[in-house]
Amino acid sequence: MVPSRARKLIIGFLKYGVSLGILAYLVWDAQRDATFARLVAEPKHWGLLTAACGLCTFAAMLTIVRWYILVRALDIPFDPRDAFRLWFLGYLFNFISFGAVGGDVIKAFLLAKEQPNHRAESVATVLVDRIIGLYALLVLASCAILAFGQLNSSRADVVGICRATLITTIAMTAVLALLMLPAMARWTSVPKILWSEKLAHIVRRMVGALAIYRRRPRALVGSMAYSIVVHVATTLGFYLIARGLPGASPTLSEHLVIVPITLSTGVLPLPGGIGALEGALDFLYQAMSANPVPQNQGLLVALVYRVITIVIALVGLVFYLMHRRELSDALHDAEAEEAAAEQELEQTQRVAMS
Repeated sequence: MVPSRARKLIIGFLKYGVSLGILAYLVWDAQRDATFARLVAEPKHWGLLTAACGLCTFAAMLTIVRWYILVRALDIPFDPRDAFRLWFLGYLFNFISFGAVGGDVIKAFLLAKEQPNHRAESVATVLVDRIIGLYALLVLASCAILAFGQLNSSRADVVGICRATLITTIAMTAVLALLMLPAMARWTSVPKILWSEKLAHIVRRMVGALAIYRRRPRALVGSMAYSIVVHVATTLGFYLIARGLPGASPTLSEHLVIVPITLSTGVLPLPGGIGALEGALDFLYQAMSANPVPQNQGLLVALVYRVITIVIALVGLVFYLMHRRELSDALHDAEAEEAAAEQELEQTQRVAMS
């Protein structure tokens, strides 16, 4: 059996290899048809690009507020400055983390370490924050699909993507409604229903996290509202980037479908979603735009958005440099805790199979 640490390194190499491989192929393909030459040679609207940067930053700030609401709803003593600091550190680690420990794990671990009397609640805030963010993306995409008639597209692949989005939204709505039922807190049959002990462990964590918020519906509704605003602002940011770059682009209504679906690729286990976001946006620009869009236009828009997110993540680098030793210890502890949890799952699985 491969040692845990070696397995983490292999996973890290694979994650970065897949991400950078996808991105390298997209860039190579764009160079073949002079996409980057067109970007450099043709005029750009710097005012729109600056506004896009402002909107993306605004969306990031609202995401911090959303998490802060979820933390304070559980009566955890938490200062807005701490929310700002920990969120940016987690955002930074989404890009630079190597192995199994990502930004969400770091954010949850640091909060739990600073709130030793609220460890379970600290983990729940990060997990619920991620669930609400993903669910809001699906809801926004589904509403846009129904509002702007994407199901009537002449392209079979577009109709298939839209139907899959609607089905996923309905399924996630049903699952979340089920998990919010009081009886789910006493559910002990997860391993018997699911084929994977690791998947059962994830479901148990989701059930536990949502159970903590069952008596805080206002916090959940408020966080959902913030999420919708966050995703609309981000979509407008993408639209302004597209309008600020040379070349035609999809309409705003088409962006309201394309961008949420693209951002939902963030659930893939790739560092910062690198590669998946660029590939998805480039494909959907071609597939869902009613007007002709230049080849690789989606890649250009995605790369500009990526630059904006990296600039935002650099704020986290400042905090990292200020607390390097503390964060190094926290990262080591988080990796050890993740490894211990993984070993426990493996042992449980071996017992169940014996």
